[in-house]
Amino acid sequence: MKSKLFRIGLSVLILCLSASAISAQLMTIVQAVTPQPYLLKSEILPAPNATLNQIHVMFEHPAVSDASFYELRIYEVAGKDSVLKIQLRDSNNVTPVTQLEFGKNYKWCYSAFRKAGKSVFRSRMYAFSVAPFPADLRVRVTHNDTSAHNGGLITFDYHCMITDRSGNPVWFLPTATGNEFSRNDKVRDLRVTHASTCTFITQRNAFEIAYDGRILWRAPSVGKSSSAYIETLHHGIERLANGHILTAGNHTMRIPVPGDTATAKSEFGVLAEYDRMGKLVWKWDSYNYISPLDYRFVKTGESEWIVATHLNAFRVGESDSIMYAGFRDLDRIVKINRNNGKVLASWGKKLKSGEANSGDNFFHAQHDVTLLRDGNIAVFNNDSVSKAGVVSSIVIFSPAAPGEESKLIWKFNCDFDGANDGRSEKCGSVDEQPNGNLLVNFGTINRCIEISRDKVIVWNAFTESYNNQTKLWMPAGQYRSHWSSSLYPCYFGADIINRKRNGFDVRVWNEGSEVDSYTVQYKTSSGAWVEAGVYPNVSARAKVLCHINSDKKSPVSEVRIISGKNNEFVRTLKVPAR
Repeated sequence: MKSKLFRIGLSVLILCLSASAISAQLMTIVQAVTPQPYLLKSEILPAPNATLNQIHVMFEHPAVSDASFYELRIYEVAGKDSVLKIQLRDSNNVTPVTQLEFGKNYKWCYSAFRKAGKSVFRSRMYAFSVAPFPADLRVRVTHNDTSAHNGGLITFDYHCMITDRSGNPVWFLPTATGNEFSRNDKVRDLRVTHASTCTFITQRNAFEIAYDGRILWRAPSVGKSSSAYIETLHHGIERLANGHILTAGNHTMRIPVPGDTATAKSEFGVLAEYDRMGKLVWKWDSYNYISPLDYRFVKTGESEWIVATHLNAFRVGESDSIMYAGFRDLDRIVKINRNNGKVLASWGKKLKSGEANSGDNFFHAQHDVTLLRDGNIAVFNNDSVSKAGVVSSIVIFSPAAPGEESKLIWKFNCDFDGANDGRSEKCGSVDEQPNGNLLVNFGTINRCIEISRDKVIVWNAFTESYNNQTKLWMPAGQYRSHWSSSLYPCYFGADIINRKRNGFDVRVWNEGSEVDSYTVQYKTSSGAWVEAGVYPNVSARAKVLCHINSDKKSPVSEVRIISGKNNEFVRTLKVPAR
């Protein structure tokens, strides 16, 4: 009896401990994916005494009632000396500044003026600093035809940095609180999002961060084998227009080796879309698509086998319901219907199953896939892994109508000027630019170019790292590069003006570098938010006014404005009592 009671007690204890562990794990997952506010709570930005890791910065301060314009003064501090370095005038209380330098200490203040130039307010001094840029990394630009490209910024993921077109760094990845990521990680697919955030994947997890390193989103529970999670993340991450995060990864299975008693480890590629809370909203598993006839069994040791497919690229297509994915080890690109998971078309090497159904021999061991605005498809064609005399290239092919064959319509070899052997073993990317040019990262060849469709190089750069032993700058290949119009495609300011007895106007101005839309709401006495106006297609640097009725009978005390490009970017304005 005692023995039975002991066993029951032990079972209950184990159950309680298991439940506690599960509860703790679930709590970790919930904490991991809870979205953070986009903006810092500080009314003064840069926050007082902050250390920045960027030199393109939005300065903010509270609006001053009835001010017609503001003046910012930024001083460089060296010891006890302060020298005025930047003086800017702005009609708004949000001002972009691009003249800061890494490794400097600063202090700044702002003044408010009326139309006649009369000063009505001057702030105290606020201090901040910009951290030194890592001295062992550089992007060496050898050609920069500013008349033939769209300017903007370029990301270099293994370097964990963003530069301007002259190769000058403007941002570098800080070390996260808790050391969840740092520039010592193998960062992949770093990009500036339309929401003015950064997304990237490390060997440990996938992240969306604010530029100061605050984690806004992270993948929920990598390493679990279940229908809701990816076992391992790799290769790609992208923030979609609706704010969801699309990632690529693997799940592992063991498959019998034909004619052998052994089994082979296979990593089948998975695409997964998560909402802002980390809930899985869509998933595509290549195991349900790839035919066993196309499995390529590779022996990696005396008895160890693997099945090689290697999903290494994805891109959302002409609509949210279409997606393109690439498999390096199958030499294949596929077009996927996201509504039902079916593959609508495939291009690449013809294998035993009959797939791919078009484009045989267009590319081999490719990386990246890009749907161009003209409907054609571009890939970075590594192609040179084990073939003597073959060089990597950029390839464009037509998708072809049903019943027709695709055509190879454009190709450019990577050994075009003799600066390298043109053989990129892996990695690489192709992005179409706003002007139709192609931004191409050469992967293990430490080179990034922008090339026009008539094959003119308009921008050329080499990525290098400094070797402290040899005292030489050495080639340092990258995984992918992406273009952005600025660090702030999405950014806006807002204030309250024209206050009268019957109401007031909310002024919203687009400080971002791209078109945005805004929703203006006001809070009723019951606490409900009511829409006052929606303003689509607001151009960069443009302003809109939204009138809100407010009087003694129905006073409005609070207003909020929400960005269409980033609905976590919300400004709340208190309406001062009259």
